[in-house]
Amino acid sequence: MGREEARVMAIVKQFAEQEKASLKRQRLLESRKKQREQERPAWISKMMEKMQKAPTFYPTMEQFQTPQEYIGSISADGAKYGACKIVPPAEFTPQIHRPEHAIATKHQQVLVRTECLSHSSEEEGGQKKIIGTAFQTSHKRNHRSYTIEEYEKIALRRFQEYFNHKDPPPDEDTVESEFWYTTSTANNVSMQYANDVEGTACGPDFGPFRPSELPGHAGSPLGLDTEPMPGITSTMMYIGMVHAHFCWHYEDNALCSVNYQHEGSTKTWYVVPGHAAADLENAVKNAFKRMANTNSPLFKDGEQMLIRKTIMMSPSILMAAGVPVFKIHQHPREFIITFPRGYHSGFNHGFHIGEAVNIALSSWIPYALTSLDRYRALGTMSCLDVIRCVCTAARILVSQGPPPLDTPSQPADTIISQGPPPADIQGPPSDILLSQPPLPSDASNAAHEAEGAGGSSAARTAPAILAGEGSGAAGRPMLGNGEGDAPLLEVQNGPQRPGAVEG
Repeated sequence: MGREEARVMAIVKQFAEQEKASLKRQRLLESRKKQREQERPAWISKMMEKMQKAPTFYPTMEQFQTPQEYIGSISADGAKYGACKIVPPAEFTPQIHRPEHAIATKHQQVLVRTECLSHSSEEEGGQKKIIGTAFQTSHKRNHRSYTIEEYEKIALRRFQEYFNHKDPPPDEDTVESEFWYTTSTANNVSMQYANDVEGTACGPDFGPFRPSELPGHAGSPLGLDTEPMPGITSTMMYIGMVHAHFCWHYEDNALCSVNYQHEGSTKTWYVVPGHAAADLENAVKNAFKRMANTNSPLFKDGEQMLIRKTIMMSPSILMAAGVPVFKIHQHPREFIITFPRGYHSGFNHGFHIGEAVNIALSSWIPYALTSLDRYRALGTMSCLDVIRCVCTAARILVSQGPPPLDTPSQPADTIISQGPPPADIQGPPSDILLSQPPLPSDASNAAHEAEGAGGSSAARTAPAILAGEGSGAAGRPMLGNGEGDAPLLEVQNGPQRPGAVEG
């Protein structure tokens, strides 16, 4: 055999060995997957069967042209679930404008994990059942930067690694089950997530429902703030991959949020209504206090991790504690609306591009005032100047004058149309309201005129025209401590950057 033939035979042999090794790896992966399917915890399928879905609304094209009014008209029903989905009319087909610049990603990783056990009343044969999982997630900023196209390739490769190049691709239930199985059992769970990316992917043909335009809705006192606050008054984008997730939280100052998906795979949302927010917080605290490992960071600091938006807990644990949890699957061209104090969390099924922003409906007013007490208890600063927003609303209302006699006294988005706030919202704590300094003369006069003209206080009439969202601007109200020089809620930690809307 000549030298050339020997070289060719060696290459063929090497190729055959590589093929053999590849087939062996494939069989091993399939064998491990079958074993994983057989070992999959029972609580995952039970949770998915038990969970109900939040409502979906289908506006007409005419309704879709007035987003603030339409969201206000469905808010009473949607708030009962914590969030809802809006599917636009078929005529709504906007073009996506992908950012051309590189986007910075975060390294998202599951750090500390625990299995949660049932109460003693649920014991079977002397053994407590595992009812779910909870874990802490880290977010290391500025991990790596990619163009959208580069990130999409990475996301596709990651998806194929999880699901072994399946054709057709797995359905939504399969991906959801795999998410909870992976995060509750795998030794090293991490991914790259480009969340909190400032900007928008909306083109000029998007129309009135453009997220970036919603906070500055005409007539909104929140839209008067000239300084944008990313993620609140200006949009942030979220570019994710399979299993990239956002932990349990509700919006800054208990605002509403609008989340739009441009393209990509499904995003699953878990939502809890605002009236059950305290129940969720108690369920999280109690679940960690039952942990056997008292040295675990979750046992020691789990409640604070919830506030810092770094705790993910399976809905099965919350439902076992009596907390109502609902699910939404979001697809391209669909909006998710979250409502005041509506806790939410979720994850991506694959490559995903979305964006979000905050808005405020009339029903937000009592939640906004009580949010001040929460920030003060945490020793941090409110993201919004809530008192200023309410006073500005009163001034605008007075400047508009009384409505003509032949027009309805209340627009669609009013506190009356949405009913009273949930029982857990009792109005602002007296120490917050009583501690405020006198209003500027123009605001004080406007408030008194509003009360005299309408037969009710400014705090009750202002919501009728509140339909936007804003950030903490200059001129924060002062804390009434006898000195008159401490900004309200700016206690120990200094200014706080708002959290992600998501999303």
